[in-house]
Amino acid sequence: MAKYRLGEPMRTLWAKSDGRSLLAHMLDVAAAASAILDREPLRTCDLYAADLCLSRDQARRWVCALAGLHDLGKASPGFQQLWAPGAARVREAGLTWCDRNPPSPIPHGLVTQRVLEDLLRERGWESRAAQHAADAVAAHHGFRMTADSLRIGVREEGLGPWIAARAELVGAVLEALDVGAPPAIRRLDGRAHARLAGLASFADWIGSSFPPASLGDDLDEYLGKALAQAATTLDSIGWHSRAPLVGACTTPASLFAYLGKPSEPFVPRPLQTSVGELLRDTEVPSLFLIEAPTGEGKTEAAFHAHVQLQATVGHRGMYVALPTQATGNMMFDRTRTFLEHVAPGRLLDLQLLHGAALLADSFESIVVRGNVQDSATESVAAAEWFTHKKRALLSEYGVGTVDQALLGTLNVKHYFVRLWGLANRTVIIDEVHAYDTYTSGLVTALVRWLHALGSSVIVMSATLPASKRQELLTAFGASTVPESPYPRVTQVSSGVCRVRHFASRPRMRVALRAARPEIQEVSALLIRLAEPGGCVACIVNTVQRAQDLFKALQPAGLPIWLFHARYPVGQRLLIEREVTSLFGKGSAGRPQRAILVATQVVEQSLDLDFDAMVTDLAPVDLLLQRAGRLHRHARPVETRHGHALPVLHVAGLGQGGELPELGAPHYFDRVYQPYILLRTWAALQHASAIESPEHGDALVQLVYGEAALERELPYHVQQAFAKAKEALLENVRDDEADARAVSIGNPDDGTWEKVRALRRQESDEPGVLLPVLTRKGTESVKAVPLFVINGGLALARSGAGPVRLDKAPGPAETRQVALHAVALSRTEVVRGLTAGGPRRDAWEESTILRDCYPLIMDGVQNVFGRTRVDCDPELGIVYERTGG
Repeated sequence: MAKYRLGEPMRTLWAKSDGRSLLAHMLDVAAAASAILDREPLRTCDLYAADLCLSRDQARRWVCALAGLHDLGKASPGFQQLWAPGAARVREAGLTWCDRNPPSPIPHGLVTQRVLEDLLRERGWESRAAQHAADAVAAHHGFRMTADSLRIGVREEGLGPWIAARAELVGAVLEALDVGAPPAIRRLDGRAHARLAGLASFADWIGSSFPPASLGDDLDEYLGKALAQAATTLDSIGWHSRAPLVGACTTPASLFAYLGKPSEPFVPRPLQTSVGELLRDTEVPSLFLIEAPTGEGKTEAAFHAHVQLQATVGHRGMYVALPTQATGNMMFDRTRTFLEHVAPGRLLDLQLLHGAALLADSFESIVVRGNVQDSATESVAAAEWFTHKKRALLSEYGVGTVDQALLGTLNVKHYFVRLWGLANRTVIIDEVHAYDTYTSGLVTALVRWLHALGSSVIVMSATLPASKRQELLTAFGASTVPESPYPRVTQVSSGVCRVRHFASRPRMRVALRAARPEIQEVSALLIRLAEPGGCVACIVNTVQRAQDLFKALQPAGLPIWLFHARYPVGQRLLIEREVTSLFGKGSAGRPQRAILVATQVVEQSLDLDFDAMVTDLAPVDLLLQRAGRLHRHARPVETRHGHALPVLHVAGLGQGGELPELGAPHYFDRVYQPYILLRTWAALQHASAIESPEHGDALVQLVYGEAALERELPYHVQQAFAKAKEALLENVRDDEADARAVSIGNPDDGTWEKVRALRRQESDEPGVLLPVLTRKGTESVKAVPLFVINGGLALARSGAGPVRLDKAPGPAETRQVALHAVALSRTEVVRGLTAGGPRRDAWEESTILRDCYPLIMDGVQNVFGRTRVDCDPELGIVYERTGG
């Protein structure tokens, strides 16, 4: 039993202004780290053992001790002077500083990193390993220290008795944790650093919430009480033991029996069977790349892979990453249903991760506020503690946008906490083809980090260019990538690649027809298609085209719906639900005749079915996605109202070698790379139909490959191709440079060690050098349209929902205001709102409204430069050019 004799100076050092002892707080955090690991799978501790080359028990003791030493830098004049009552007691104990030239109040993490590195060396650590360990725990407030920031003076650090006090603190913590011999490692690599830094921050959040307790001479006794308090705190926030959902031998047929009916039991698709075969002898973290058409059961295959890997490998949970908030909301419902059926009665935490998560009714309905043990009644719930954006990825299960995971690879505050949350976990990345060059590169970096952190990854896509397929598989350690016909599932385990081709369900022949891109031409075509009956979709590339087309169609008197991303959040959610109920699977209210005009919001993940479709020219893989919404569900042919065969009309495809109009007035080139559009146009010039899934994959490889599609075309066309290609290459170079500028580097080389100054993730963070983006494009802001009614402001033209900007709104009003927010990206509008908009001090106190800007609809304050902004009840946000 440790009976460490505590010197008086060490007893007086304080950690918080409630008088809490510094040593007590350090032991609290060490106990919190230990309690967290108590509830982790054994494999998590094994990963720490591999990091430190120690036994599981020794590694755990060292990791918890290092987490406890995170605040060692508070044993310095620069910190101890900050609280007058504590400073007086410290000085009485002999730890002094000069009042005439007092120390600067620098962040204590800087001192932690400087002094802990030296003290670990004195304890037998190799020099570089000590530096990395000190770097990891010193970053617990979210910031890693740059070399320049570590040049602090002796006035702030403290010499003489301060050095002795810090040495005593380290000795006390290490003795209390009974750490044993130091690890004989020369360095920590990126994965080990992230694991240590993430746990230290998480444990600090838990340990900092403990009530103050007196510290006696018996550190074992204190540590025992701290461990009990840590267990209580983890219970209260909903951090339960991580255990497999079901056994390792579960089959898809039993796992998804709930999807069947008594008369039609669930029968696994060939894809799901192929994944199951690959899983049979898989006992290590793996990547599964599933390339298959829509409707083949990719999501169920991914869920089955998680269940199997969780049981055999020891993964701790699952995160499902989607391209948009809308697709995240739909997947959240599917994931919740899955968890409720496979683990009935077991309390599981499931979070929805995106900027409008708390506005989604399905998520809000399961959020448990207050003490989780007292409040949770459902088997699947969302503990309030994890709804904070920096903590959400710590939850056992999560669904959200891919951006939340990508932030773990970028140089933002607490990136390592995100990585810790994703480590030793199953991460599902859906619709991976949906991203541009910049974001796609970040996805590859994420896969590389997940591989390093011992996670399994399931990547899903309708189809991928061969180069991107190679890139993703290599990022997970594949040494060679075998070829296989499409559709296919490829597995990477311990560097070995295995691939399975499987039979997909027969696909109808989708005929291709060229169409003119002018609004009136598209409008006339839609009317011709809809007049005999049937549900017709038109997917256009910009919101402006969608609004113009909607207005052009109205005189026809047909039922028309409009769906795009420039609606206030609440209205968009209502439209999304209505569109799904009208055109989704099994919808009882499917109209006899209807036209849906939409942008890319219906392109992915929404399970919609149309009888005919018109689409703007888009990259070939996205055209295939759009075509996947044609005749998606089995219906009697007579209900197709003359559209017995699926036909995809492509506006802008052109005829007779006529180059498509990519710029004004259609502006396709503002959404997609002109070179890819031109190659898509060239590849489809002589195609009359898409015959099969294999044909669609061949088209993708042709468009994204190296073949000179323009070789036989006229000279002016070849020149247009050459110009567009050069612009693409320049953009790719810029994207790669920007990604490197905000990246944390790679886990396996030294790039992660090069700490750069912090980039902005949130509006309140200092040190802005370059905005950190998970997606490139025009900067946007969240605006809340407010209407001037009788001298006041309201959320509606009717006067409903009165709003005040000088008074903090209550919870109900906050939710109502947030439901009226809409993302705007017009440059003049963004600049006007952020630089000269009305004061919103009361909103800045709200975590939900902090990033929202009032948009006053009074005929004056809604004009920015030459752009007038209107909020139309049917069209959504409308931009109009003024004559000023």
